[in-house]
Amino acid sequence: MSSVTVRIWIAILFLSCACYCSYGAVVEDDVKCLQSLKQSLKDPLGKLVSWDFRNTSVVSMCKFVGVTCWNDRENRILNLELRDMELSGAIAKDIEYCSSLQNLDLGGNKLSGSIPPDICTWLPFLVTLDFSNNDFSGSIPTDLQTERFTLRPRRSGSVTSTWWRPRPVGLRLASSLSARFRTAVEFQEPALVGFGIWFC
Repeated sequence: MSSVTVRIWIAILFLSCACYCSYGAVVEDDVKCLQSLKQSLKDPLGKLVSWDFRNTSVVSMCKFVGVTCWNDRENRILNLELRDMELSGAIAKDIEYCSSLQNLDLGGNKLSGSIPPDICTWLPFLVTLDFSNNDFSGSIPTDLQTERFTLRPRRSGSVTSTWWRPRPVGLRLASSLSARFRTAVEFQEPALVGFGIWFC
């Protein structure tokens, strides 16, 4: 064998190992994200009971309730849809490890605390986001203050923003927007729902 052929084979072997190692890290990231979410949320209806981390293979993780992956061979989580499960607690910081998410739907729960300010940085491929009908408080993160989002009332939370001006243009609005908003910048009982983010 010539030295060029040997070098090519070494390069192929090196790249194969690098791809395998990064694939393992990808699996670990998504597992860490889901484990942290499950631990941080109260689940009175037992909806997340299928989230069993004893077998974290691609196939098993992609069969968790509310989890959709790209396909059976690529374990990256595409969608996380946990709507109307009566989950309570705060959004775990480790959601940042679900970095391939395109759709995040946590609407219709009892989530509280603040919306993580870095959520758009953590989830750069996010296309849809639904935090509606929860109990969030605090400020709306700057990256979410675009006309592609709107707020709608819900419970006793108090989410405020000095920059926020909801515009219905291009939005899929909530079916029943209440007249309980105090002003365009401060809302009585809001939750966040957004659709069609081009860039978070």
